[in-house]
Amino acid sequence: MSGEHHSALQKLCRVCGNNVYKVKTPRQYKCYDHQTDLRETFGIDIVLDSLEPETYPTQFCHTCKNVIYCHKRALKNNREYTHKVTVKEWECHVEENCKICNPPSAPTIGRPKKLVKEGRPPLLSVPSLLKIQHPHRKSQNYGSTV
Repeated sequence: MSGEHHSALQKLCRVCGNNVYKVKTPRQYKCYDHQTDLRETFGIDIVLDSLEPETYPTQFCHTCKNVIYCHKRALKNNREYTHKVTVKEWECHVEENCKICNPPSAPTIGRPKKLVKEGRPPLLSVPSLLKIQHPHRKSQNYGSTV
């Protein structure tokens, strides 16, 4: 396992696969400390992860921690809680086509740039349009000062 792969893996959440450090206040939690919670909420067995340490991250993000909290709270109140977090399927490290070491480029986020349209120039930029002739009035020169 390369050092680059290991360092890239440690920046990802074990549950959802998102970048743990992408938020303004990054909070990460060790999977080992929350084994039973991860098993009950997401069906993830951390003991099996220790057999392949180069495949799985060792921490999870604050969003997934909130899902665990809501799940435990719902169980305490005898309610059903369904979460919308999709558990990421992790693949073994392959040197040439590793999706963790070489992630695909992310789409740009934000407002798209305004397209420059070619066409008729603005009205005030054409000097011949400044002199407007009205058929029922005397000739007036709107563009010049009197």
